[in-house]
Amino acid sequence: MIWVYFMRERSEVFTIFKRFKSMVEKQSGHHIKSLRNDNGKEYSSKEFDNFCEEEGVERQLTVGYTSQQNGVSERKNQTVMEMAKSMMHEKGLSKNFSAEAVYIAVNYEIMIEEFRNDMMERYEMSDMGLLNHFLGIEFYQVEDGVFISQKKYTENILMKFGMSGCKPMATPLVVNENLQRKMERKEVDGSLYRSLVGNLLYLIATRLNIMYAASLLSSFMNNPSQNHLGAAKRVLRYIQGITSYGIKYCKYSTVKLFGFCDSDWGGYTDDMKSTSGYALSLGFGVFSWSSKK
Repeated sequence: MIWVYFMRERSEVFTIFKRFKSMVEKQSGHHIKSLRNDNGKEYSSKEFDNFCEEEGVERQLTVGYTSQQNGVSERKNQTVMEMAKSMMHEKGLSKNFSAEAVYIAVNYEIMIEEFRNDMMERYEMSDMGLLNHFLGIEFYQVEDGVFISQKKYTENILMKFGMSGCKPMATPLVVNENLQRKMERKEVDGSLYRSLVGNLLYLIATRLNIMYAASLLSSFMNNPSQNHLGAAKRVLRYIQGITSYGIKYCKYSTVKLFGFCDSDWGGYTDDMKSTSGYALSLGFGVFSWSSKK
């Protein structure tokens, strides 16, 4: 349960606590037995101490610089304030409506908690906290946004195909190289090639810079040659130098839609078809991209 009180000055804490204590005890029929707070001066007045002693309320102080204790209320406060700011920004409201926005955000938090508990009772599921890892994609949730990457998955691919520690390349493909279906034939392991390209195709979930190369190489999966396998291994050498790359979605960036597109106009010599691609961004991380023949 969350209660929110707005104060003009910190000195109002004692008066507000007395009102809060009276309200809660009358509504619940239970007494407040302990009060945990930080070492702020607004809690350490003699008047506050005497009141708690008379009412039989045990005082507990958090240990400074310990996130396990001191960061709980701060994180909750930050969550509520961010929700309130988002709602005000969405509706274009002024700061005069801050109090109303905070009250709505608090009630929304309560609804989320009730929904979570209801789902856990109905289905076999557990609340694991913030998302960190999902299907090979790593999520790093920091103060100014969310960063997604496939660093571990990339390292596993390089190790799987014996390219771990290889010399990195500056580009995924040789510039102006013309890969075709009918090239100099040299027997290669088709299953190895398909496995390699399949891994690259999953990697474009966060690496749009290899999307064109992976899409091009996938068109030779039925009958690959040594040239095609060499080109695929060059892509592995390219990602060797960018294993920690990913996409960051910033929290405070200005939301503005950007779109980029391009085409090679008949660049595929086997059937003279064009390869077109696009990428869409909201002013920070790219959220949609494609490369299609």
